[in-house]
Amino acid sequence: YPSIDDEVIADISRHDFTPSSLWKLVVSAGRIVAGHPIRSPDDYDPYLQHPNIESLLPHLFAYFSVLASCARVSGMTNVACTVMHGSYIYVVSLIDMANQFEWPYVLDYHIGYMNKRLCEMEQGDYTGWGPIDLDLYLSVLTHPRLAR
Repeated sequence: YPSIDDEVIADISRHDFTPSSLWKLVVSAGRIVAGHPIRSPDDYDPYLQHPNIESLLPHLFAYFSVLASCARVSGMTNVACTVMHGSYIYVVSLIDMANQFEWPYVLDYHIGYMNKRLCEMEQGDYTGWGPIDLDLYLSVLTHPRLAR
């Protein structure tokens, strides 16, 4: 990823890349590129930056791509496969939630979910990506469903 700052790649590989850092990854014409409208982390507001699922997904896909690539080049192909498979299941469940519940609650779920996965990955466990986190999901369920 020549267009991504080495520090960002290192943060992803060390699991120091928090949900509030997703703005550092921008996808343009199918390529991950550096650059963003945010000048500093203090300017980041997840609800303004990601007003819907469509605005989050490109950043999330870029994150998973870099994370899996870091695992693969480190010789951890099983981890790369686990991340890619888990990320697919996770994104499908996130889209499903976004179709059922108001977006701010789903975004809160995502932020909490990613923070939990970061802690697990620091311990070498990459299997948390994918399955619905029941504790976090229960907090989403307490809110009304979208009207259809």
